[in-house]
Amino acid sequence: MSQYKHLFNPITVRGVTIRNRIVMAPMNTNFAESDGSVGERFTRYYVERGKGGTGLLIVSSAYIDAAAKKRVGSLLLDDDRFIPTSKAFATAVHATGAKVLQQLNHNGRLLTSSKELKTSVSASATIVGPSAIPHLSSGAIPHALTVGEIRELVEKFGQAARRAKEAGFDGVELHGSHGYLINEFYSRYSNRRTDEYGGSLENRMRFPVEVYRRVRELTGDDFLVSFRISGREFAPIETPIEEIIALGQRLEQEGVDFLHVSAGNSEIPAMVLKMIPPSSMPRGCYVEYAAAVKAHVGIPVIAVGRINTPELAERILREGGADLVATGRALIADPYWPEKALNDEADTIRRCIACNQGCMEFLAQERPISCLHNPEVGHEGEILPAGKSKNVIVVGGGPGGMEAAFIAAVRGHDVSLYEQESELGGQIGLTAVPPGKEEFSAVGDFLKGELGRRKVSIHLNHKITADEVVQCLPDVVIVATGSHPLIPAIPGADRDNVVTAWDVLKGKPVGHNVIVVGGGLVGTETALFLSQKGKHVVLIEMLDDIVQDAGSLSRARLKEALKVTDIEIKCATKVSRMGDAAVTVVCGDGPEYAIPAETVVLATGTESENTLYRNLEGRVPELYAIGDCVAPRKLLEAIHEGYAVALKI
Repeated sequence: MSQYKHLFNPITVRGVTIRNRIVMAPMNTNFAESDGSVGERFTRYYVERGKGGTGLLIVSSAYIDAAAKKRVGSLLLDDDRFIPTSKAFATAVHATGAKVLQQLNHNGRLLTSSKELKTSVSASATIVGPSAIPHLSSGAIPHALTVGEIRELVEKFGQAARRAKEAGFDGVELHGSHGYLINEFYSRYSNRRTDEYGGSLENRMRFPVEVYRRVRELTGDDFLVSFRISGREFAPIETPIEEIIALGQRLEQEGVDFLHVSAGNSEIPAMVLKMIPPSSMPRGCYVEYAAAVKAHVGIPVIAVGRINTPELAERILREGGADLVATGRALIADPYWPEKALNDEADTIRRCIACNQGCMEFLAQERPISCLHNPEVGHEGEILPAGKSKNVIVVGGGPGGMEAAFIAAVRGHDVSLYEQESELGGQIGLTAVPPGKEEFSAVGDFLKGELGRRKVSIHLNHKITADEVVQCLPDVVIVATGSHPLIPAIPGADRDNVVTAWDVLKGKPVGHNVIVVGGGLVGTETALFLSQKGKHVVLIEMLDDIVQDAGSLSRARLKEALKVTDIEIKCATKVSRMGDAAVTVVCGDGPEYAIPAETVVLATGTESENTLYRNLEGRVPELYAIGDCVAPRKLLEAIHEGYAVALKI
């Protein structure tokens, strides 16, 4: 019997028994076919999570109207022609023992944030909402729905639910959170109507209630209906928790089966950070809202919000914060974490670090999702045994090298890994130092554990030479020797008071007044780290803005963090020279001036360390280079390249 007794206690609702209390949250994937139907890739992705032991899968939004579809890779359920593929999907998921709900949605006013709309991929796309309020980022003003149009949408939700039932789903979830259409009606922020659908809470609840009623009319009493609500919107005008609770109570009276309590809004990146909380936010950050709703209703409540370990999930259930726990990104990172928890193997879980890089950042770029340290996402089933076991040497024990060694060993190769330092991890250790990124260390912990379990031969403190490699008679050599800090050709850069960001993150002492040169991701995070240590920091960037080498969510996270510091930021500024007690800079066409500094920290990029690769060219049967030794980038690229090479050999 697992130690997680509450987590693996089945629950039965409307005659449907869910094998445990683990719910896969409905995160968009962009895996749907271009016509909005379910395809093989989409199915394999969810089936893998079912095989991994999840009790209830809530499938990412299917749109009830093609005019409301936000991305090319999103699902549609606005026509009966989608029933056959959806039925095949539901059958495949049920074969794993999981139950499955189809989330139904309409983007409403949030459609304006989509590249699909801007590029006219969806010519019929229409921005609508309860009121004509400008979108916070684009300024686009939605069409205020007429009463007749509202009733048409109620019917479309109902018909989509009917299709889900005919396809064999156990139920549907109505997406009433995150600023989408249903949420827009009960929200004080987005609903300024004066008719029967606006004003009082009773009127603002009218649309969600009517949607639920029509869904129930068309699906009957043997069909589950979950309703996702926002415990807090983080919008310019907040809807108080008392009104959220009242909505939950009303939905319970109407017959809703689950209340899935989330938070946030996706109108601007700062709001998205609340909706998909990054690693800088605490685990279980929205359980308080689920608990507040649960205290006033009798139907099962689902909690969500960085619930990425079975220990946390068990505690939430044990303490009565919710009846079920939902996690999206944790099941993206490791589809088998429920099974591992059940078998008391939680220490082998590939833990989500809430970096948002492969999931949310990819979605923002209109790409199919991935995961920083699970490259198999969207490619489930492609790790197959090698046709022939080979002698593989991997040089470099950073993220790319470890991933390559891990997957090569999984496929049956005989793998040896050489690392010149005293421990594995490479830049993972540095990445985990800045505030809010401590959980990045889980990437290295997982890979180290897997290398041990796969019996990879590891050689630390060994800077292997090209001659030594050749003498080992390898079939394959994978070079992952990384990069080193780039020192700019600025007068004074060789002074004793000038150090690199890597030096600082490794613990090298600095003075009180510090100038960080380079306002990219590394420089900004290093500045935050130093500020947290009580240093007075000036951050200098030659471009017009900072963190331009990061995705929109990472940029938003760092800019939010900077707001509560006294770090001075000087953009469009170049360093002319560095002295013992000051740095001379110039802004645009202005005059040079000096900024006092005891220590100068260089975050001016890195350059590849590829000497070994060049010395091995033509000397071994198969030679590959991955990660920063090809071109300096981020952890995700290094890990994914290691994975890809290991599949080739």
